[in-house]
Amino acid sequence: MRKIVKLTENDLTRIIKRVIQEQAEASILKLGAKGPEVGALQKKLGIPVDNDFGANTEAAVKAFQTKNGLTADGIVGPGTVAKLGLGGGTEAGKSTAFKAGKKTKEILIKVGKVVITIVFLPIGVAVLIAGVIYKLAAAAVKALISFITSLAKLTNQIIIQPAIELTKATGELLVKLGVGLFQAGVFVVKAAVKLVDETAKIITKILGAIWGVGKWIFLMALTQIRRIPELFNYVADWVNQKGQQVAKLLGKTWEFITDAFDKGKQEVINAAKKGLETGKKIVDFIGNAVDTAVTAGKDFVKGFMSEGYVDVKILREHYNYYSKLSTSQVLRESYR
Repeated sequence: MRKIVKLTENDLTRIIKRVIQEQAEASILKLGAKGPEVGALQKKLGIPVDNDFGANTEAAVKAFQTKNGLTADGIVGPGTVAKLGLGGGTEAGKSTAFKAGKKTKEILIKVGKVVITIVFLPIGVAVLIAGVIYKLAAAAVKALISFITSLAKLTNQIIIQPAIELTKATGELLVKLGVGLFQAGVFVVKAAVKLVDETAKIITKILGAIWGVGKWIFLMALTQIRRIPELFNYVADWVNQKGQQVAKLLGKTWEFITDAFDKGKQEVINAAKKGLETGKKIVDFIGNAVDTAVTAGKDFVKGFMSEGYVDVKILREHYNYYSKLSTSQVLRESYR
């Protein structure tokens, strides 16, 4: 394991300043310098190129600095390089920048290695531990997956496949049962439709018969209405006749009572009383019967009219029509 070097903030600052200083010094050209960067400078100044910073080159640099308002010291620094246009595009600039960049890169790599070692060593240890844990977890998961796979296969063979076969057989049985139920339902529906049809026919015949009977009864009732006055007259005559008979009976009874009183026989008097009571009962019975018959006739006509079975105008027209017909003609009319 590499030795861990602890750097303070002052050490890092000093290293950075050193790198900047070396880079600045590497970019300066002065008397005694040699190399392609000197040739690029001479070419820019318009003097013979020999890649050697001698007296002629220094004199040319001072003349250029004086002309451009720079300090005429004969040293090609950043200001002179900028005025000459010797940036990264010239050969000298490229060479100088390359050297400075190379040194800076080497220093920064060394510093970076130390910093990475200091900062990332705990992270590396943590990553190593995490890797071991991951391997153990992966092995456990793999074993668990293998166990679950085996269990799934066993479950499939023992439970799922038999269940599928059972479900398939049950489904086929249910399908057959459903088809049978459907056919039975169709048969029941057809039978019900036929039954309803036959029932409708029977009900139609019954209603036709009821209508015929009702029509006949209605016509007969209309025919007999015209006989109501005759019935009333008959009842009145009968009451009159019975009243006369009762009056005669009472007269005779009275005579009998008078005779009985004359003879002084109490039995005759009692018989007369019974006769009077009997006569009164007969008169009351006949009166009640007549009142009941009249009331029933009126209630029948009134109820027949109020229930709306027939319009009054239509009833009168039928009455006027059928009252002129005989009973045989009325019967023939009812069977039309």
